[in-house]
Formats: sequence, C-alpha cells, structure tokens
Amino acid sequence: MKSKVIVMVVLLGVVLSFAFLVMPKVVPHKSTAERKVKVNRKPKKVTRAPERKFDIEIVRVEESGALSRIITARLINKDVYAKNVVVTLELFVDGDRIKVNGKDKLVIKVGDMEPNSSVEKKVEISVGFFDGLRIKSKGYVDAKLTISWNGGREVFKKRIRV
Repeated sequence: MKSKVIVMVVLLGVVLSFAFLVMPKVVPHKSTAERKVKVNRKPKKVTRAPERKFDIEIVRVEESGALSRIITARLINKDVYAKNVVVTLELFVDGDRIKVNGKDKLVIKVGDMEPNSSVEKKVEISVGFFDGLRIKSKGYVDAKLTISWNGGREVFKKRIRV
C-alpha cells in the first residue's frame, strides 16, 4: 500500500509539471537521392507553434495522507498582463475521468498577473482509493492541464506512465 502511495505522489507531482516543456517533433531528412528537384517552385511558408505564454515549476511535494499530497507550484506569466487567470487539472484513464479531490476537475483561481511575474500556490491533491488502484493497474494516467485568462487559454496534455 505504501508503494502505491509513493507512486501517487510522484504521479501527481509529474501531472502538474508535465506539460510545461514542449518538445518539437523530430522528422528525419530525406537523402538527396530521395528528393525530387523542382524548378521554379515557391518557397514553403514555415509556421511554428505559438510560443507558450505560461510556464509552471513544481516547488515542493509533501505527503498529507495515504492518497493525497500537498503540491507547491509556481505559475510564471511570460507574456503581457493576464486578467482572471484560472488553472484547471483533469485526469483520465482509458478516456474515463478520474476524480481529483472528489470532483471532476481541480480548479485553482490565480487572479490577475502582471507581465513577467509569477505566483506560487499550494494545493492539496487526492484521488480515491479505487481510482488510485485503477491508475496503478493500467500503468498510466492521461493528464490535461488548462490555463485560462481573459484573452486566451493554453491546454497541455500528457500521458504519464507509472
């Protein structure tokens, strides 16, 4: 039982920190022999994914119960003034929602944030006993973290193996 609790601590810490490092997809280049040479073609327009306006850092994870942890995280606004910032965490296994703190999603109200500022929040996160067993038996949980503000929102999704 204690090993399951430790796995949940690590899992929940990773869930909050997962999506803030976005890796670009690496595609191998074709060799010269594989490429077709075209004359008078227009250059392709290169589009990049929009840069993230927020980052999150996990500051600390503390045990507060058998299936719960207190997580201290820092939200960093890398862009312009953001009003009414709200962070939402949702967990899924096989497309089925896992309750966080007994609710469908964990909603953390941050408030207004100045450009290039950060806010540190401490939240307690817990999952039910059977949901914890389900995550352990499947070996993964799908996490969805949404940062919303009056002017946009960013969604991060990640499958976390346990």
